[in-house]
Amino acid sequence: MPRDQFGNFLSGGFFCVPKNEDEDRLIFDRRPENSTMDRVVWARLPSGACFNRMRLNPNQYVRGSGDDLRNFYYTLKLPDEWIKYNSVGSTIQASVVAAAGGDASVPHRMCLRVLGMGDCNACDIAQATHEAVLQSAGLLTENSKMVYGDPAPRGDVWEGAYLDDLLIACKVDMDEAIPLDGSFVPPVPSGEDIDLQKAAAAEKAYADAGLERAVHKSFRAQTLFKAWGAEIDGIQGVVGAPLLFRQQTWSLIQQVVLLGWCNKKILQKIWDMFVLFFSFVGRCIVCNIIFTNTLMEWVNAGAVYPALFVMSCGPLLFTCPLLSGTCGKFSPLFFWQQMQLQLREVLVWLNSRFL
Repeated sequence: MPRDQFGNFLSGGFFCVPKNEDEDRLIFDRRPENSTMDRVVWARLPSGACFNRMRLNPNQYVRGSGDDLRNFYYTLKLPDEWIKYNSVGSTIQASVVAAAGGDASVPHRMCLRVLGMGDCNACDIAQATHEAVLQSAGLLTENSKMVYGDPAPRGDVWEGAYLDDLLIACKVDMDEAIPLDGSFVPPVPSGEDIDLQKAAAAEKAYADAGLERAVHKSFRAQTLFKAWGAEIDGIQGVVGAPLLFRQQTWSLIQQVVLLGWCNKKILQKIWDMFVLFFSFVGRCIVCNIIFTNTLMEWVNAGAVYPALFVMSCGPLLFTCPLLSGTCGKFSPLFFWQQMQLQLREVLVWLNSRFL
């Protein structure tokens, strides 16, 4: 087993974080061994913001199907020669070693035979493995794979694997323009549809690879679905951060403002939340860059309250239109221009009042 420069074993440990009401998530605290390892860069991940580049015709809508792998990191077996680098805890009691049929006179330590969640390269290995499994079934082709920062897929089917998650989104053509007044009811999906065929192929690939699906998280051919931090309405043709998350963030800001107190750390945390909202509208990214330095100047000058006030004016309700014309009389560009004018007036007033 490997040791550090002082002769100590590089052994990790376990801890848990809440997963849901019934389960905890087991984390392998592998920091001692991680500090000696080189990072591999294999993971090129998708993002909900990839849907910013999707364009729908007036007679199209988009629907999504998704899957999640259960305990994915703990199902990836390691090579035998790698097991010694995954020791956990201290020396096992001799009685336990004897009960397992081992030589009790020789010190033993427990080692993971699987990757585990905590290895510094776990995400890259898991991503590469997941993609290989799906590609063996004909998914994640050059024309359909979503990767954040890459050009948008060219076909009508968009696919992405994010660690243990899979999403298959498909544009569906109708004979006439789709009404946006809530009266449109999408047709019943058919097993012959390309997106459902791909979902079935993924299910078979998972079964062949011995990977267990989290069936309770699975969904098929939904027009309102969530993926990688985004909420997509395939009929209205919009994508953005989930409404509940935006509402909760607004409530948090409101409480801070009502208290009349904040500090730099809290402000930075709140601003981090805004980054997700900004990722769905390019113009808001510009706003983020422009105002970040100004906000930090206010915080450093002790003017926390006006900084929060400007943050509360942020575009929490922004979503990105996927379909040209789906916003009706609402123009994102016009609204943004008007908000810029109002924010400019707010900045002038705050500078004269607080700085």
